Amino acid sequence: MLIYEGLFYAVDSIIASLILSVVLSPMLGNMMSDMFWFVSYHFTIMPVIVIIPVFLLLGWLIPAVLYRADKGAEHCWEFKRAVILHYKKMTIRYMFLSLMAKMAI
Repeated sequence: MLIYEGLFYAVDSIIASLILSVVLSPMLGNMMSDMFWFVSYHFTIMPVIVIIPVFLLLGWLIPAVLYRADKGAEHCWEFKRAVILHYKKMTIRYMFLSLMAKMAI
């Protein structure tokens, strides 16, 4: 399900970038050509088309890797619980020792 969501976002971003490229590029390109004498406008869609496989690969790869990493996270939670328990024990010992030191003074 996470992979489908990643692919959904990738396809949505591809569609949005294609639409924005087709709509805004001619307008902004002509405007820049009129403003600056050294700018010449040539509409090209090739960079967007070249990036499509990269978006699809990332939309699939990132959720797949994170889902696989999450399966091993239960060991991480056990380690965190052990660290927290150790910290609580050390805090209780410190409080006990500091109380004993105050009583001795």
